[in-house]
Formats: sequence, C-alpha cells, structure tokens
Amino acid sequence: MSDMLDVRYASACRQDLQYSTYVETRSVTFTVLSRRYDLDHSVEPCESHDKLKHVGHQTALARSESSAFTLSCNPMTYRTDNDDREQASSAYRPRIGITMRLELDSNRFYLGRDYSEAVEAAGGIPVHISLIPKREYIASILDDLDGILLPGSDSDVDPLRYGSEPHPKLGTVVNIKDETDLLVLEEIDNRNLPLFAICFGMQVLNVHRGGTLIQDIESQRPKCLKHEQGSPRDRKSHRITLADKTSLSFIAGAETAVVNSHHHQAIDAVGQNLIETAWAADGVIEAVEDPRPERFVLGVQWHPEIAWKGDPFAERLFERFIEACRDRKANTETPDSQSYAESLES
Repeated sequence: MSDMLDVRYASACRQDLQYSTYVETRSVTFTVLSRRYDLDHSVEPCESHDKLKHVGHQTALARSESSAFTLSCNPMTYRTDNDDREQASSAYRPRIGITMRLELDSNRFYLGRDYSEAVEAAGGIPVHISLIPKREYIASILDDLDGILLPGSDSDVDPLRYGSEPHPKLGTVVNIKDETDLLVLEEIDNRNLPLFAICFGMQVLNVHRGGTLIQDIESQRPKCLKHEQGSPRDRKSHRITLADKTSLSFIAGAETAVVNSHHHQAIDAVGQNLIETAWAADGVIEAVEDPRPERFVLGVQWHPEIAWKGDPFAERLFERFIEACRDRKANTETPDSQSYAESLES
C-alpha cells in the first residue's frame, strides 16, 4: 500500500502569485504551500489518510514543464485560502533560532526586532540564541529548534578564519559572535536543519564551508556599485540577477529583483556545497544556496527582514523558509509514526 501523492506539473504559471493549490484525495484536502501551478494529479489508493505526511517544500522545486516528483503530505499542516492568512496559524509553528549580537560598549546581547517579527509573521516562533560559544549549550538549545536564521551583524568575520590578513578597511571583529555562529553552523550540518542566512549570516556560512570574503568591496573591487546605501534602510537601491532553476529564482518568480543593500564585505571564493544564485551588476555575489535536494540552506546578502511588510519577494523568502522547517518537522516526527503505519498494513 502506498501513502505517497504523485503530482505531475503540466505547466508552471510563474506569474500567478497565489500560494494555495488544492489536491484532493477522497475526503481529505491537502494544500500545497507554494505558488499556484496547473496540475495533472493522480493519487494511488490509500486507506490511511491520517498517516500521509506533510506536503513539503518540494513544491518549490518544480523545474520545468512536465517535471514530476513525489510529495508526501500530512493533513495536520495545511492552509485553506490564499486570501485568509489567519488559517495558517492553525498549522504547526516551527521554533526558529536566531543568533544575537553583542554591543561592546554596554556588554549586552541584542537583536533588531525585524528578524523576529518577520519569522513570526511567516508562521514561526522566534527563539533568541545568546552568544555563548560553548558546544554543549549550542547542542542543547538546538535540540528544541526546527530551523535557524543567521542574521546580519555590525561586525566582520575575522579574516584569520579564512586564511587572510586584516585589510585596513576591516570593521570590528567580535570573536564570540564568530565562534557562536560557527558552532551553530556545525550543528546545522549535523542535524540537517533548514537555514536562512542574511548578510553577515551568509558570509559566516561561506567561511564555515571553506570559502573566503572580500574584506572591503569599495577598496578591493574597482568600479563597484554602492553597497552601503544608508537611510532609508528599506529602500530598494540596486538590481540583482537570479540564476535560473534555483530555489531563489522560483521563490522570486522572476529573473531579476531590486533589493536594499547594507554591507561593505561580500563573498569572494564560494565554499563547499554552495552555489552562487544571484549577482549585482558589478559581479558581487548576492545569494548562495546548497544545491543538495535534501537540504534547505539559503543565504542572501540583502536584508529581507527590513522590507517584508511591503515587499512580496521578501515575504515569500520567510514563508518558504518556515515551510521548509515545517516539512523537516513532519518528516522527523516521533518514531512511533512508522510503527503505527506498519501496524495498519498488517
């Protein structure tokens, strides 16, 4: 007996920005948390609808016309209408860890409110991670988390960590920020937790994967764009080009986007198991992702947390991240699930 839902994508309507697609199996309706697609769908007979697993983030992986893949689904987690976002609140709300910053003058941990508000609005529960670079602490706190958001920072990654000497334009280095984020990244790899990395977060991700950084774009990259736009911080200041057939391009639904910009460093050599997925006009890398299908690792150089209230692309980035966290949770439910399903078959 199969408990899988096979969906064949006949034609992807990329310009349709509605998120809910309904797939009916007997008396149960599942909602695919994705952009709307025209579907030719078929479902093999299944007696145990209640054991179908969560319709996951794989819907965003449709690559072209007539592409086909198998989805698993769980009626516990679905939304009923694109026009009624409140319905999503009944779905599981993933716990999202967000590493904090250190204010050197006051010696206090802090974090801008935008990250937590964007996570909560997308359906997650933000959990702040103090900058305590102890492996036991990090492992313990991640035991209760479903995903990680690595935020921006007003500090720079120590260049010694990627084999370079400090450039004269290097900013402030906060060792416990580097150390904590790197320990979190180790645990993410070990646990296959979904990761959304923003600005500094993308840079430290790249260093963790063995990559290097441009320590100061303006002085090290002649004819560069202005990447530190200043105020207002949510203003879209330059265009980026998106690589085709990537998670980012399908989230955007377009080949280009216009984003804000608040960074003086950037990725130089790309780390292991990362690919470039967006670039500014001057060639600066604006996004990376892990191409392995079993992982959700996405890094962006701009700040979608600032703009999500008025920018559909920024909003979809957070929704897609939360969706990946729900999918992982559904696929790692209690060990009793498999034995329960086996008992139904016997």
